[in-house]
Amino acid sequence: MNRSLRYLIAAIFSIVFYWQSFAQFYSTGSDPSHLKWREIKTERYYIIYPSEIDSLARRYSILLERSADAINQPLRSKPRKLPVVLHPHNVYSNGMVTWAPRRMELYTTPPSFGGYSMNWEKQLVLHEGRHVAQMTMFERGIFKPLSWIIGEQAVGIGAGLYINKWALEGDAVIAETANSSAGRGRNPSHLLYFKAAFLDGDFRNIQQWAFGSFKKFTPDEYSLGYLLLSGMRFRSGNSYLMGDVMTTLVDQFYNPSGTSMAYKRASGYTVEENLRITAQSMTKLWREEDSLRAPFTSFKYLTPETEDYVSYTSSMITPDGISYAVKTDLDEAPRLVKVFQDGREETLLFLGRVNGEPVLKNNRLYWSESIPSLRWEHESYAEIVEWDLKTNNRTRLTKNAVYMNPSLSEDGKLMAVAEYHRTGGSSLVLLNMDGFLINSVRRAPLNGQIKESLIIGDRVFCSIITENGLGLFSIGISGGEWIREIAEQRQTIESLSEMEGSVLFTSDMDGTDNIYHYDPSARFTRRLTSAPLAAKSPQFCKIRGSVIYSNYTKNGYKIVESPVDSLKWEPANLSNPFKFVMAEELSLQAKFNIDTVDLDGTERLVSKPYRKGQHLFRLHSWTPLFVNTDILNNISYENLYNIVSPGASVYTQNSLGTAEGMLGYSYHGGFHSGHLRFTYRALYPVFEFR
Repeated sequence: MNRSLRYLIAAIFSIVFYWQSFAQFYSTGSDPSHLKWREIKTERYYIIYPSEIDSLARRYSILLERSADAINQPLRSKPRKLPVVLHPHNVYSNGMVTWAPRRMELYTTPPSFGGYSMNWEKQLVLHEGRHVAQMTMFERGIFKPLSWIIGEQAVGIGAGLYINKWALEGDAVIAETANSSAGRGRNPSHLLYFKAAFLDGDFRNIQQWAFGSFKKFTPDEYSLGYLLLSGMRFRSGNSYLMGDVMTTLVDQFYNPSGTSMAYKRASGYTVEENLRITAQSMTKLWREEDSLRAPFTSFKYLTPETEDYVSYTSSMITPDGISYAVKTDLDEAPRLVKVFQDGREETLLFLGRVNGEPVLKNNRLYWSESIPSLRWEHESYAEIVEWDLKTNNRTRLTKNAVYMNPSLSEDGKLMAVAEYHRTGGSSLVLLNMDGFLINSVRRAPLNGQIKESLIIGDRVFCSIITENGLGLFSIGISGGEWIREIAEQRQTIESLSEMEGSVLFTSDMDGTDNIYHYDPSARFTRRLTSAPLAAKSPQFCKIRGSVIYSNYTKNGYKIVESPVDSLKWEPANLSNPFKFVMAEELSLQAKFNIDTVDLDGTERLVSKPYRKGQHLFRLHSWTPLFVNTDILNNISYENLYNIVSPGASVYTQNSLGTAEGMLGYSYHGGFHSGHLRFTYRALYPVFEFR
């Protein structure tokens, strides 16, 4: 097939499916209007940010620039200079890369619970930076001349039609794992369901894993992608594997079996063959690891065993033996349930977006909940909510705060929360429950990120992420210096709770989530459980002499109980964590670690005011047809002529997502028409002209 015919087929194909590209035309929202914006230009990026986070923006600039070569090299990708917009007022921890218009957007508030022991800026830079490299692969080949016809949306068409989402996300997880000391590849919970399924003989085909099921729980594309691609790279030794796959897909865009051929050429096997081999090898590995961990801790179920996927987490226990937990399944939204000793349960309320785990004290539940701004999509708060178990009254205790992971003192008079600053960093805040006024504020040591806190006697224990990983620190309620209880390392420390003056927590230090016990007076740590899959969220029940926790099964987490005298109480060496074979091999291939990047030189970066007026219009896409995007979502064959007609359309959207518009010409039924639409969202009222 000659080159001209290939281009013609691709052009026809893209026009037939052109409306898919308009999914790329969206704004993630607008930031508060009072913000003053600045920009830093580096060799590869334009970093656009509110002036209040100047120090944080400089840190992002250095990390982005100095990690770019390592991120791009495995794909042999050479991205053009890209705008990066920082959003510090959104408590939703995430990032995104999109074309039309091409940009990266980073939400700088770090996740308050879960995740892994890695600085949030480094994780975002590695993961989203890899997405930039991936999208750039579709700026070549047939998509280059196609971009002359339809603009930046050509890249969106290429990525949307030719590459699976699991491949994009899995490759980005590989990037964050290979190029750091942490990453999801070193977190056993990332592949937890695959382990449970494979050991149970649940081997599905690639379509079943990729597209999910209404009957069976299915992990997300991040887990599936990492499972497949890490196995391919491990067996083939090809560190350029994903780059080779994408190059083949672009070069042979006309080939209906291009995906199968691309993976076979890069790894030696098709995707289905790779899945089968990976499932066999991982099952064998997991069985060998389990044989070394046996015997497993015995327990009694407090929630029913089910054939359907039903999960109970964040277990809390009252002195009279009644449990409360967060229940999730495939049918309904997460909800708070009350579990009686005979196994009966009662739904109390459906939960919003909860940051971390609820805590129980004096017949009241407390949690941190994300509350969106009334106007600005990129402004939200993390507020403390109280639920009275006797009256079922819900009370919001704070307003316009960013408070995470509350914990209470034994007498219930003092609450500790982690406050996340928009400018970066965090503080421990102590609040008097009488009037809910601030008692004291302590900045985190080493400019770290406080995740959870636990009040024991006259001290507060906090899990804190620093440049060196996640550790356990403590400080006196009345003041003093921070004390390092457990040195920072790269595995998890979460779900802090008290057991007679000591700290219970969950950690994957031995390669599986298990329950640990830390004695502050002896400064000694012991492992209490040996779980075949995972054990987390421990709570000590003194009256029953047992530890209540969530134990993972193939059908979700179940609340279980183990007597204290049946636990292992084995000494634990937290300075020698488990080594994940796949992750270590990926790091050897990468030969780069973002944790060793020299962050000096931020003061030499030049920051200038970002002139919003000069960047109001940013032309990014066009089409040789008139496309009415207002009714695109209601597409049907009956009104197709109203959506697409002969003519032309041009689209603009600024990098901040506050100004977007369309200019078009159409011809239909003998009439020539001009079309103009412009929307401006940077002020409190939204202005729209059409």
